[in-house]
Amino acid sequence: MKNTHSSLQFGRRIQQRTLRLLQDGGQPSWSQGGEDIIIGCYLPRGGRACEYLDIGAGEPKQGSNSYRFYKAGSHGILIEANPFLVHKLRKSRPKDKVIQAACGEAPRTMPFHIFDTWQLSTADPRRLKTLVDEGIRPEKTIAVEGITIALLNVTADPSSATFLSVDVEGNDLDVLRGNNWDTYCPRVVCVEDFEFDATSDSEIHTLLTERGYKLEGRALYSSIYVHEEGLVARSLGI
Repeated sequence: MKNTHSSLQFGRRIQQRTLRLLQDGGQPSWSQGGEDIIIGCYLPRGGRACEYLDIGAGEPKQGSNSYRFYKAGSHGILIEANPFLVHKLRKSRPKDKVIQAACGEAPRTMPFHIFDTWQLSTADPRRLKTLVDEGIRPEKTIAVEGITIALLNVTADPSSATFLSVDVEGNDLDVLRGNNWDTYCPRVVCVEDFEFDATSDSEIHTLLTERGYKLEGRALYSSIYVHEEGLVARSLGI
């Protein structure tokens, strides 16, 4: 548990830094809360392409944390459990590799609950209970193949122009736990964190800081972390 006073100061610094980054971005955002602008501030400028792993990719364009980079010539891997959205992603973003799956801590088939508002769709039973308790019920439930980041055999180090985006409505911590950080350590991690609180460390915050990441921005429910080595690389224009 952090000291409350210092934690509130920390929270204010993150808010101020986020606003500054959004103002300095200079381009419109496709993300829900400007996440792509903040991510871009920590990747090389000057047109150098980046690579991304977008888990819980959602719509091909609107609300996407990776479309801005795809539009600029970058490419990556998109993981999405909703078959309707998978079809849209494959049609609209042919240069990306699109995989229909639910990502987690272990490779297992899992129920995926699809809501009319697709952004609420989840494989997390706790998140499902919260929504049902609020009177929001899924339209249908399907069985989806479960994979881990480690099984994708992707590699990256903090000096490379790479980022990971995780937005899976509740299973985000499990997704991070399913990664081999020794082989895939992207420069930037953008992750949805419902438990984030300026007065205490969430499990996601603890996991990432223990692996050398620093919290650099907060947009809506997303936290943006940058690896310490990545901050050095970015300062050198790499």
